Amino acid sequence: MENSNVKPEEILREFVRLSNEFGRDPKQVIAGGGNSSAKCGEIMWVKASGKSMAEMGPADALKMNLPAVLAVLDEADAAGASGDPDEFLAARLMAARVSPPDPSVRPSIETVLHALMPQRYVMHTHPE
Repeated sequence: MENSNVKPEEILREFVRLSNEFGRDPKQVIAGGGNSSAKCGEIMWVKASGKSMAEMGPADALKMNLPAVLAVLDEADAAGASGDPDEFLAARLMAARVSPPDPSVRPSIETVLHALMPQRYVMHTHPE
């Protein structure tokens, strides 16, 4: 990842700016769709599910515990043996949230994919 001396609030600000930039480009995103994330040490912010990249603000960046998100991969076999893997993943991601602004705010189901990418900022768009 890039310079580790960057302050978390600077990363969050740039994350929101990039999300808005990509989200407002109709060639990149249809109807605000897509997902975005930013990493800083053991924290990862993801765009909350159902929020528009074009319109999101800092309050729409859901703070996640990155090691807890990545641990889902180690538990994947248990998910298949114990029931519905989608429900398992959703529950683990909800548990990996850090101080969610509202108990019902959900991270994208693609949060694990974002966690695997080494880049600080990830913009996953749904283009036209």
